[in-house]
Amino acid sequence: MTIALTIAISALLAADVRPPEPEYAAASPALSAGNNLIVSGNSDLTVYVTAYGQVTACQWPSPSYHNQLRVQAFSPRGATGSSERGGLMWGLRIEDKTLWLAGQPWETSTRYLTHTPNVAETLLTLPGTGLVAKHALFVCPDKNVLVSHLSAYGTGDLTQVYWYAGFSPCTLLVPELPTAGWGLESISDFASFADTESGTIYHFRPKDPGKSDWEHVRRLAANSSSASEWSSFSDGVWIGYRGVESPSEYHCGEKSEASSALRQADAGELAGQRSAVGQCDSALFWNVPRSGAPEFSVTVLVGFGMNVAEVRNALDSAASAKYESLLQNNRKHWAKWLEEARLPSQADPALIELGKQCLVVLANARDRESGAVVSASPTQAPFVFDRAKEGAWITLAFDLAGYSELAEKHTLFYIECLRKTSGPGKPAGSLPAAMYGNRVEGLPHLILDVEASAWMVWSFWRHAESLDQNARLEYLKKVWAATDLAGDFLTGWVDERSGEPLPFFVDAYWRDGRTDAQLAGIVGGIGAALHIAQYLGYDRPEWTERMRQMKAAAQYHFLDASQNWKIENPLLYWPAEVIPLDDARWDAPITAALKALPALEGERTIFAISDLAMVCKARTEWLERLRPVAVTALRRTLSEAPATDRNPPLYSAPVTAARCLVAIESLYSN
Repeated sequence: MTIALTIAISALLAADVRPPEPEYAAASPALSAGNNLIVSGNSDLTVYVTAYGQVTACQWPSPSYHNQLRVQAFSPRGATGSSERGGLMWGLRIEDKTLWLAGQPWETSTRYLTHTPNVAETLLTLPGTGLVAKHALFVCPDKNVLVSHLSAYGTGDLTQVYWYAGFSPCTLLVPELPTAGWGLESISDFASFADTESGTIYHFRPKDPGKSDWEHVRRLAANSSSASEWSSFSDGVWIGYRGVESPSEYHCGEKSEASSALRQADAGELAGQRSAVGQCDSALFWNVPRSGAPEFSVTVLVGFGMNVAEVRNALDSAASAKYESLLQNNRKHWAKWLEEARLPSQADPALIELGKQCLVVLANARDRESGAVVSASPTQAPFVFDRAKEGAWITLAFDLAGYSELAEKHTLFYIECLRKTSGPGKPAGSLPAAMYGNRVEGLPHLILDVEASAWMVWSFWRHAESLDQNARLEYLKKVWAATDLAGDFLTGWVDERSGEPLPFFVDAYWRDGRTDAQLAGIVGGIGAALHIAQYLGYDRPEWTERMRQMKAAAQYHFLDASQNWKIENPLLYWPAEVIPLDDARWDAPITAALKALPALEGERTIFAISDLAMVCKARTEWLERLRPVAVTALRRTLSEAPATDRNPPLYSAPVTAARCLVAIESLYSN
């Protein structure tokens, strides 16, 4: 499938088109948040939770890494639509049926726990019964441990509780092959085993298992070897989990075989197999006391590490504290982190809370080591990348919210990814279209995104503007070499016949072409490069001349003979500043956008408000006119779009969270 897709992309690259663009383009459908509702993480480990409290995506050792879980779609009998089985999920055994908290017949609501923006809480009720389940889930801020706590109320017909794990450890990011994590089974999963002494089940894969490793692991499984023998494998991805309350049984199985933990749990009985090889799953279960108690609760801890020792130490550390203590520690950590937030005190209280939640979403999407920030939540296809054209908004959001160090580290990540020398399809000064957190290229290099370099340089200048004079000078010195390379690339990417940029990849059409958005982005990037050069005292006459040509091209496409706007919505292209933002010619499009705002829905509302706010910042009177309309639209949009299993919160995608923050900060800027 992946090879065919690459060939198809290659065949389309020759076209030269300027396709029509929507009035407000939301995030690319391929990069939407899917059915993941809530995210919890610590910049190393990141998990995504559905409306049923099921974990369907688990990124480690970085938010920008392959999903370490595997899920599959299924349609419950008599239900409309499909849900997903696999991942991490709880199951309740009621009247000889195992009902997984992964779809119908449960009625659910999922939210972030009040005053704890990193904790997902799901309330589930079973129609026609008195049974209620409550699931709380979070990642510890100081260790790579996931905490999953289930309480069941009205337990009269409940006999057993299951916890299922469909881990699929992956140790390799294949450059330019984004589907490898879920499309190539040969590079994921290896074995699982139960260490009954510590009460822990492990799933693992060595970094690069060879033939001898596979032979060895099969011998261990055949000989029912001890946990110490299993633990002798080399570093890679190791995942271990245990119940805080001792389970009644452990089981490791093969997903497609009769030993599958999912199949056996469906039947209501785990055979107690202690190891499995290949594509593995596993489960625990607890017998519910028949004493008539109205409540039953259980907690599972999941640890991640490079080897068994790291996982064991993380789990032991977490297990030494009670669930309530872990929850309180999480709450204190995020409360302290959010103390640094520079959110406008005069803003609507609901918007301040939204701003905090958006900041936590961005923090969870950030790679601790490299500073990369993924711009989209993972879906079935793993597009968990940092993309510069979306990352520019994330950097801007960090700056506006007062997290200058995170903003700067994000920009420096791009410098490390910038191509310093030219190669086939990889011009010097260009950026990969998408990057994993460890700087590996995420998409085929045939997808050349010229805008990425432009937005990178634009981010440099916008961040520099937020710094005082001394810090600004030192920062711009750091980024000058990258700016110089990118500036030469942007000014040299020219069609000599027309003077316009050469065609390059258009996301919406999966082929090369030209769009107004790309033209505006390049103009903004070259303009930012000239600002930086001028500030540092460098003379770049060839950039100045190219900027003159690009401005002329932009004016040709955007303005009529009277130098007024001729395009329907120029607000989309404000970074190019074809017309200065304080010019009266912005009055008409701003007025039109304000009138259209009440009719917009969902993500389009947030994108529109963030663009409007950035344009209106140049003039106080327009900002004052925008503020009440925008606040009303934001509140309406949030209230009319409740989270469901197929309708995630608007801020769950990091780029949308960044847009929310930019809007909130800009609406109340002085």
